[in-house]
Amino acid sequence: MKSSNEDNVRDQVRKGLSQLYEYLYLQNKPKATLVLVLEKPINATNKWMIDYLENDRDVLLVWDGSDKLYSTSETKAKLEFLKTIAVH
Repeated sequence: MKSSNEDNVRDQVRKGLSQLYEYLYLQNKPKATLVLVLEKPINATNKWMIDYLENDRDVLLVWDGSDKLYSTSETKAKLEFLKTIAVH
């Protein structure tokens, strides 16, 4: 999970993505499902990152908001065991 706001979301996504790849390597789990959780939703300026993460990098994206977890419908379908995820 990475803290985020409108000013730092791009940097935090970069840090989170590199951490996920590092953990994948260090734990020797090449088939693990990668999930990046952000504190806030990605802002309009950086919406392209959702497609980049989910479709290009195959990283699921979840964000927090008002004591609920949010995601795209694609991520929710892949994380169906998390019934509390709302589609944004």
